[in-house]
Amino acid sequence: MTGSYPISWIKEFKLRDSFDFDPTLKWFPHHMAKAKVAIPKKIPVVDVVLEVRDSRLPVTSAQFELDELIRLGSGRQRLVVLNKADLVPKTEYKKSVSLLELEGTPVITTSAINNSNIKDVLDFITENVDVKFKSLGITVMVVGLPNTGKSTLLNALRSVCTNPSLDKAPAKASGIPGSTTDIGRIQINNHHPKIYVLDTPGVMVTSTGGCDPEMMMKIAAIGSMPNTLVGFDKLADYILFTLNKKQLFQYVNKFKLVGPTNDSTEVIMAVGKSIADGSSRIDYHGAAAKFVSMFRQGLLGKICLDELPKPDQINEYIEKKKRYEFETEPPGPWGPEMYPNPLRGVMRAIYKAP
Repeated sequence: MTGSYPISWIKEFKLRDSFDFDPTLKWFPHHMAKAKVAIPKKIPVVDVVLEVRDSRLPVTSAQFELDELIRLGSGRQRLVVLNKADLVPKTEYKKSVSLLELEGTPVITTSAINNSNIKDVLDFITENVDVKFKSLGITVMVVGLPNTGKSTLLNALRSVCTNPSLDKAPAKASGIPGSTTDIGRIQINNHHPKIYVLDTPGVMVTSTGGCDPEMMMKIAAIGSMPNTLVGFDKLADYILFTLNKKQLFQYVNKFKLVGPTNDSTEVIMAVGKSIADGSSRIDYHGAAAKFVSMFRQGLLGKICLDELPKPDQINEYIEKKKRYEFETEPPGPWGPEMYPNPLRGVMRAIYKAP
């Protein structure tokens, strides 16, 4: 046995060759276009930018389009928060931390819904900002893809403050992507320096940002775009393909299947039977939705959907990325004066298991 399933499953199961991705899958509603214009205008008053990524997509959920729009001057800080780290194997988010650390990016892993490592984020904000006028406080901007936990993180930050601003309305936290449509300003504490957070709408990548069908499907799988754009059937099929690819076969025992399968209909029917509790009537759509929901909650196994380099390959990965950046966008009057040296002035990543 390997874990809770036989080695024979791994040896004998043949994964389907490929997945049929939808090349037309995109989502960029009007409020995102407005946010993409509004966010850079707020930067002059911002002291810290918190970029919230989903730990299951540490690379894909990066806001690389906003990188071009958010130019932080001296004295301003940027922190990547790898949220939902409790849904990823420890070895995988350690790779993510190492990758970002070598790029010179400070990073903290969190599980905002469980208040895990939230105090570290608060400490970063207060310890890495030179507050000139304490009466004006610190302004933090939170950015990231939809449904990565930005509003949940904001509310968690307020909960760990020694003197939280409880008289202020909390950020609107919802599991529905696109719930935040405007930039909101929320005060999270009452002591000096006061901390104000700009809660921004999640901004998706666009075709100009180099998105591809597989990238969009990954984003859909973690719930960062409306389920109706893909459909629960297609989402369930992709999730099954991904679980099989990663050799995560917990679904077999959970839904009493004979063994691993490439047939999503068979799996959805098995889920439907488990919900029906002996009834002959199967809600196929409800079963597909249940399967997708269980995956997103980590009930079908912890997983990282991005392919990350192994520890001994990270330096090579960074060098390749630097060469690519130099070839595609060299420094100049319309770009950075020089590319940052990842080995100079690197802030050590703050790592704690959630």
